[in-house]
Amino acid sequence: MFSLTVTNGELMVGEIKMTAATNSSLVLIGDASSIQLASFFDTPKESFINGPFLPLPLEGGREG
Repeated sequence: MFSLTVTNGELMVGEIKMTAATNSSLVLIGDASSIQLASFFDTPKESFINGPFLPLPLEGGREG
């Protein structure tokens, strides 16, 4: 079992800007007493192509 202890301090965030989300992403704003994560793979393994990922575009539309 995975166990994580977090000690919260005071934090003020004025703005959050997201330009992309990846395959496994979680953005949490506020408090949560419990987070449960799950995943499944519903595509047949024969159709999965394992190769390099495409780069995410940088701000302004240029790729890095």
